[in-house]
Amino acid sequence: MAERMQRRPRQATPERWAKAAGRAVAEGIEVRQIASTGQWIATSGTQSNVCYLLEVAAGVVRGCTCPAGEFGDPVCKHAAAFYLAAGVMDPEPPTPAAPACRFGCGGKGYHADPDGRSAPERCPCRERIAA
Repeated sequence: MAERMQRRPRQATPERWAKAAGRAVAEGIEVRQIASTGQWIATSGTQSNVCYLLEVAAGVVRGCTCPAGEFGDPVCKHAAAFYLAAGVMDPEPPTPAAPACRFGCGGKGYHADPDGRSAPERCPCRERIAA
């Protein structure tokens, strides 16, 4: 009898969030809040007639109905689009010459929760740059 392979859970890292944000911007993904219900939706980047439902609680995306979200991935381009719209993440990728951050973000400007249980957070180094 064949053994079933178990998929290892994907991790939410700053690098994965940066790539997801890049895809969200490149594909023109938009997020909208439905006025009557308060639910959040995100447009598909590949199918013009499809939207995905974002499960948002206290400003944190807890799930997405896109294929990545349905497979339990905490990082998807739709969640990244939500965080971009909320101002938590910056759309531009870090420059290769970005100085090392003493707070540990690696110059990306935000920290990601590796368990995917909370939103990426703006790094203090980015706050100082913006000020």
